[in-house]
Amino acid sequence: VGLPHEHIQAGGSHGMLDEAWFRAMNPHGRVPVIDDDGVIVWESHTILRYLAAKYGRDAGFWSDDAGDRSQFERWMDWSPATSQMLPTEKAVASPSPRPSSSPSHF
Repeated sequence: VGLPHEHIQAGGSHGMLDEAWFRAMNPHGRVPVIDDDGVIVWESHTILRYLAAKYGRDAGFWSDDAGDRSQFERWMDWSPATSQMLPTEKAVASPSPRPSSSPSHF
C-alpha cells in the first residue's frame, strides 16, 4: 500500500525479542509486530488484514463485501494450515489414486 515505515531488525541474531519494550508490544516475544500510531498489531495475517482494511481500500486490497473479502482471506488462512504440519506428518507430493469404492468427497 506504499506506506512510509521504519523496519527494525529483531529476532535471530538481532535479538530484542525479550526486551521489555518489545514484550510490551507482543507478549509472545515473536515477530512480526507493527505499531501504527499506537495501534499494536502482531501475527502476519492479522497485520495484513489490518493494513488492507485501514489503508488498502482504494488499492483494491480490501472490500466491505464479505463475499469478495473471503476470496482473499481464504488463501491467508489456507497457507499456514497447509504448511505447518506436525513433526509426525509427512507431505505427500503425489497422492495414491483413491479406490473407486471410496467416496469422492467428505
